Amino acid sequence: MSFFDDFPPPPPEPEHEEPPPPPWERPATMLGGGVAEQFLLARGDDAAVGVSGLIAYPNGFGFDLVIALRDEDRQGRVFRRGFEQDYGPEFLRLGVRFADGRVATNAGWPPEGEGAGPVLMRQSGGGGSRRYEMNHWVWPLPPPGPLMFVCSWPAHGIAEARVTVAAEPIIAAAGRAISLV
Repeated sequence: MSFFDDFPPPPPEPEHEEPPPPPWERPATMLGGGVAEQFLLARGDDAAVGVSGLIAYPNGFGFDLVIALRDEDRQGRVFRRGFEQDYGPEFLRLGVRFADGRVATNAGWPPEGEGAGPVLMRQSGGGGSRRYEMNHWVWPLPPPGPLMFVCSWPAHGIAEARVTVAAEPIIAAAGRAISLV
């Protein structure tokens, strides 16, 4: 007989329920469906902006914004400006317009509350010197019809530029997303 045979068992672990993620968040446990679409969004005197890597989920889609600079960005201003709330000429303005007229931009924070949106937000990124890739998320999925990407970057000679793509391939790719767990 051990000295601790009568030691009380530990109390049961409390039930821990995680709150559901906001509806505008990219699914954490899914592999999105790929979209075969890439395009040059804008080109200025010393910079170009492209879109690639479109990946669709049941509730939205992601894409990579690819930035190429003619000269080196030795101060790292391009990457830092994406997180600051200074919307001066150095800030790369980015937006999408759905076929039904709804608009989302990279200015400000996601709207509060159920059903508020659409949302366009930068999620991650990296690069340096002359090339940057920044991953963005758009919620919700666009309705069928034209989907417009809009960009302006005054400090780099990029006036407002627009490229329109069909939303249908994005919607179809969302149907190919796979649950990982």
